[in-house]
Amino acid sequence: IPTSVPTTQPTESLTLTPTSPPSCSVEELQIQIQIWTNDAAPGEIQWSLRQHKLRTVVGERFSGYSAAGEYIDTYCVPSDKQYVFHLHSGAQAARSNGQFLVSVNGERYKGSYLKRMAVVYIQEVCEYHDDAELK
Repeated sequence: IPTSVPTTQPTESLTLTPTSPPSCSVEELQIQIQIWTNDAAPGEIQWSLRQHKLRTVVGERFSGYSAAGEYIDTYCVPSDKQYVFHLHSGAQAARSNGQFLVSVNGERYKGSYLKRMAVVYIQEVCEYHDDAELK
């Protein structure tokens, strides 16, 4: 279930730290996408999160970024699948000091300054075992 929480004030110091999003079930991965924008062409930024093999869209954002702010989208997805995050930004946004961070289960997975294109493969496959199975 995606959530989107833009802030209206710019982030003074971009630290690439995951926030505390809602919890997912033990059978799910929690994937969080954070984007920090500045005044340099935030309209050029777009991304998608898809299930890797089937290309099923989990979430995407093609607009909605303002001049400066932090945007957070969180998804709870089946843990037995693999996912791919595609980020595209125009030349001006790529030259800015905007950043992105992909977190999995509250842990930093991949983060960087905005680029013309970035692809992040989320290979985490978590197995769920209840106590009865472990005995």
